[in-house]
Amino acid sequence: MTHRSDSSVTIGPGAFRSSKFLDSVLFHESVHVEQNETWYYFGSTNLREVQAYDATRAFSISIGASPEEVSLLYSARADYYNQLSAAERWRVRQ
Repeated sequence: MTHRSDSSVTIGPGAFRSSKFLDSVLFHESVHVEQNETWYYFGSTNLREVQAYDATRAFSISIGASPEEVSLLYSARADYYNQLSAAERWRVRQ
């Protein structure tokens, strides 16, 4: 997935591994749309990614994505979590 400065997103072929995985990828991006439309989500880009991955994990499980797919989606969260400030880490659990 590629994010551009104009807020467009390119979804690569890996997102098409299954319909549920693709649904989860699109859901993740929809969380960012919601973040941009509301004051509820504030903080660094890294915090916003962690929050989006948390929501995506719950969504993926709810639609019956495979455990492997849920794990693959959620594993990217760690890279963002490790860059959070102490105050931001307090807001999200690991």
